[in-house]
Amino acid sequence: MKTFQSLSIKKKLTLIITITCVISLFLACMALITIEFFSFRQLMIRNNTTIARTIGMNCQAALLFNDQKAAQDTLSALHAVPDILYGMVYKPEGDVLARFISQNAQTKELPEISHRMQRGTVFHGNHLDLIEPIVMDQETIGYIFLQAGLTSLYARLYRYALICGVILLLSSLIAYFLSLKFQRTISGPILDLAEKMGTVTLKQDYSIRIESQAGDELGILFDGFNDMLTKIQERDEALYFTQYFIDHMDEPAFWTDTAGRFVYVNNSACTFWGYLREEMLTMDIHQIDPNCTQNVWKKQWKQLITRKSMIFESLHRKKSGDTFPVEVIVNYVEYKGKQYYCAFSRDISQRKLIESKLEQAQKLEAIGILTGGVAHDLNNILGGLVGYPEIILMKMSSTDPLRKHLISIKESGQKAAAIVQDLLTLARRGAIIHEVQNMNGIITDYMQSPEHEMLIRYHPRVEFKTDLDPDLLNNLGSSVHLTKMIMNLISNAAEAIQDQGNVYISSKNQYLDTPKSGFDFIPSGDYVLITISDTGKGISQEDQKKIFEPFYTKKTMGRSGTGLGMTVVRGTMEDHGGYIDILSMDDVGTKFQLYLPATRRGLKKKIISESIDAYNGKEYILVVDDVREQREIAKSMLNLLGYKVDTVASGEEAIEYMRNHDPDLIVLDMIMEPGIDGLTTYKKILEIKPGRKAVIASGFSETDRVKEAQRIGASAYIRKPYLIKKIGAAIREALDAKNG
Repeated sequence: MKTFQSLSIKKKLTLIITITCVISLFLACMALITIEFFSFRQLMIRNNTTIARTIGMNCQAALLFNDQKAAQDTLSALHAVPDILYGMVYKPEGDVLARFISQNAQTKELPEISHRMQRGTVFHGNHLDLIEPIVMDQETIGYIFLQAGLTSLYARLYRYALICGVILLLSSLIAYFLSLKFQRTISGPILDLAEKMGTVTLKQDYSIRIESQAGDELGILFDGFNDMLTKIQERDEALYFTQYFIDHMDEPAFWTDTAGRFVYVNNSACTFWGYLREEMLTMDIHQIDPNCTQNVWKKQWKQLITRKSMIFESLHRKKSGDTFPVEVIVNYVEYKGKQYYCAFSRDISQRKLIESKLEQAQKLEAIGILTGGVAHDLNNILGGLVGYPEIILMKMSSTDPLRKHLISIKESGQKAAAIVQDLLTLARRGAIIHEVQNMNGIITDYMQSPEHEMLIRYHPRVEFKTDLDPDLLNNLGSSVHLTKMIMNLISNAAEAIQDQGNVYISSKNQYLDTPKSGFDFIPSGDYVLITISDTGKGISQEDQKKIFEPFYTKKTMGRSGTGLGMTVVRGTMEDHGGYIDILSMDDVGTKFQLYLPATRRGLKKKIISESIDAYNGKEYILVVDDVREQREIAKSMLNLLGYKVDTVASGEEAIEYMRNHDPDLIVLDMIMEPGIDGLTTYKKILEIKPGRKAVIASGFSETDRVKEAQRIGASAYIRKPYLIKKIGAAIREALDAKNG
């Protein structure tokens, strides 16, 4: 049976068909031989009975007359029947009247028979005994006994058996060859099915199908197989899509077991962490997440089982040792009785940077709210410290001994006003005038300034070197803020050098045809590139993230720094639409690169005049300011220049004044509290006096409101505290433009 089970389906079918045919034919032959055997026996009985009756009829006379010779002669006729071995005629009392012994008999002795003669036939092993009564006139007058051999029967059976054997052999051969052919109708599709199954298993190709041409059970089997492949293919494609999506998603995905060992990592996880997949699958989460200690892992796992999913922030460490912040989304998964930690992590370095910038912006906003209000009040106070000394100096003799002290008061007020402007720049609420500037001129002016000379005296062993491009493009901006920015950077560069070293200041035109990623992301375009570098101790990567934060400094507070210098630099660059890049190495030095958008516009010609006579006039001016000291200073300066001046204390008063008066020009403060501001006042004045010119004045202002006022008709903008030349030039320019 084991041998049969190990045969191929083809051999099994051939063997089954052949054996079935042979057994069927064998049984048929046996049945035929059996039928023939019994039929021939009956035929022998009939034939021998007929012979016995014939001989009995012929022996009636011999029995009546006890004629032994006649009876013997009658029995001798049995020589013509080869199968008859013995024959005897008995008298009624059982005495033998005549006997016959065939030459074919094996013994010459007569067989013994029972004295009680009975009619009938009996088959013995190799012969047939027959006793037939001899009846005459319905009276039994004797008996005849015949014994026939079965040689002819057995010979006939042998012939039949031989014929059946030949037929059986030929039939078996025919059945074998026919089975070889016809078994293919069954084994062929089955073998094809087995082959296709092997191909599916080997190649994992579930798109293979078996063509079903029959409507029988094989057809049902093949249809079922094809349906199964279709469902497997659909499931496999869905699983493959999911697997492909997870493997190729941009964010790391990984599974761990309860011990934290990785059981799956996607491509991004390998890329982010810098390991091969084979390496990752031998590691655990503790090697990737330095914050995930054994105790943290156990607590986290307990929470995950309870909550099923969690989101938290952590640090991941690359193969290089670098760490980066991540947000991890974890899900609890139970599969086939095992528990898994299924996680997706996201690099949030950029988000952390944005959050840091947002936090810094919020700090600046808070500081801006504070400094904005203080600066506004300081500007009003400084107006007297700057304005009145200037008026007094104009009326004072040049030989007066108090003149020097007044000049010092005025210069101190101007310095205080510059500090206020720094505060406003820090708060990013300064009213920055974007005029055409050339950074070469700003750098040169600073290098020749008293501030730079003082810096040289503080750092005598530091050499300052410049390399300025003579064909440098211009840029838009405020010379005051740009100068302050350059001064802060050069001062910091000098202070970074502990003993002897160099500070390099260079300028050149720079075109970026592709964006540049540095400290800032710098878009493509034309730039004026200012580079300030030193050979100092350098700035660490950690400090580079903080140097622009307000009040962050490593200097001694109150001596060489306030912690606002770099914040002012950052604010100035952002106000000018510029970008910063920082290159620094420990003990090598630091390089600041300032990218300012270039412009093709030309520089404005400067009006050089030592006398204020060019600003004189006789026109009618209205000064609108909510601070009494500012109104009086402006009125005194303009009166000195020959103008007729009236003043009002609010925007509402100015509107009422304009209903009944017609001044040539309005000097309008932008911030007036608690009433309406300068922009709203100017709009309402234009409704009464269309086309009326105005000059906007303020210590600071929302830039968009200043621009809006200028868009609807205002001329120049002047920044407080008032200086007689600045206010005179602005008013003269506005009036000449109106008259022109």
